[in-house]
Formats: sequence, C-alpha cells, structure tokens
Amino acid sequence: MDKPAGDTDKSIWEKINAGQYPGVQPAFYQAPGIGVSAPREGTHIGMTEDAGMERGINRNFTNFAADRNAEVDHAEYSNDAAHSYNGAREPALDRARELGGRLDDATTRYQNATNDTERKAAAQDMATAYGQYLHMLQDNRAHGGTDRAEHYGNHVDDNPQSMAAARTDTRAAMTDLNTYLQSRGINPMQVNPGDRPSYHYPPVSGLADKWGAPKWDGVSRMWDRDAMARDLSSAFNSRLKSGNNAVGL
Repeated sequence: MDKPAGDTDKSIWEKINAGQYPGVQPAFYQAPGIGVSAPREGTHIGMTEDAGMERGINRNFTNFAADRNAEVDHAEYSNDAAHSYNGAREPALDRARELGGRLDDATTRYQNATNDTERKAAAQDMATAYGQYLHMLQDNRAHGGTDRAEHYGNHVDDNPQSMAAARTDTRAAMTDLNTYLQSRGINPMQVNPGDRPSYHYPPVSGLADKWGAPKWDGVSRMWDRDAMARDLSSAFNSRLKSGNNAVGL
C-alpha cells in the first residue's frame, strides 16, 4: 500500500495515530500504519481492498478506489455529508445519488472510449466516484449522524462492532458493483485505472474538532445505521443504469 502523498502534516498525524492526541483521529482511520490502533481490516483502505479482492474487482481499480476513499478525509474533511456526520442525513443521501450518477456517466464514457487513454481516464473517474461513495457508507457505521459533542463525548467510532458492520456493508457494495458492471457488459476484472494515486492526511485544523466540541449532554442523536446503510445503497444504486433502465440491485 502506498503511503500518503506529501509530508506537510505527517508528524502531527503520526502523533495522533500514536495516541498523543486521543480522540481526534478520523473515523475510521484512513489506513493501517505504525501507531494505528485499529486493525488493517478496520480502516478505510483495508476494508476497500479486501472487499474488492473478495468480490472479483480489478486490483488496480480496487486500490485506486481505496485511495480515493481515504482522500475524502483530507479533501472533504469539513463536508458532513461526505462522512455521514452531524445530522446530515438528507445531504448524505443526495450525495449518494450524485456519486451514483457520476459512476454511471463515467461507465458510459468507459464503454464509448475509442483508445486506451480515454478508457483509463474514464476508469479513474469510475473508481473515484465509487471510492467516495464507500467512504460515506463506511463512515455511517462510525458516525451514524452524531454531532461533534456525541462523537467525542461518547467515543462512537471506537467500536469493533462498527468496524465489522462497515466491512459487511463494503462487501455488499462490491457485490453490487460487480453486478452493475456485468449488466453493462463489462468484465469487472478488466476495468483498470492504472496505478493508485495515494492520498493525504487530514488537515491539521481537524485537531480543533475535539478541543472545540461542546460537552455531550448524554442524549444520543445517532440515526438507525442499519436503515441508513440500506438507504445510502438504494440512493447510489438508483442512479446506475443498464441500457435505459435502472439496475435492480
């Protein structure tokens, strides 16, 4: 697995991973590494790589999607919908539909490509949209719509059961992807975006999340994560089409 690109924030995030700034790590961790308390299979990278390989998706596609998944913690750190966070239920569902549409559009471009360059660019866009979708699907299990007070006050993401549920959701999503690609006449083992792009650590400004969060009042505002996982999947899949019809996944 490639290490994150760039080292501007490297030292401080390594300290976070080592527990020197408890409670401020992204949920889930981006990837396994020195000082990361979560097992590899409980990280965004690990969940995505394992599920893609299990479900017969091209290795490069899986790795590309895994890095784009982890990159959300850097590029969209403050976008609550991207992390199924802070009560952003409807925006999260809107985002799932938008990402499904982006995957479908890129798939059409992949099918219509007339040369390897066009085909590779389309495959990269497919993997990017899909990786970003997996991030919010996985974070639904870590955050479940909680606000910042509950997130830090109740340690909602420090939960092996949440990791296990996220792995199950990711495997189901990879099964859906395999079914979708085959419905479009595409061999899932042949969609190759090239080398993985790597990813960046979250912004250092994320440290303010814990120290600036209000005290939790003890009342949980977490949504039903099982129901939300189904709703995110339905929203995303509703934009995937086989011919002129939505794919029944």
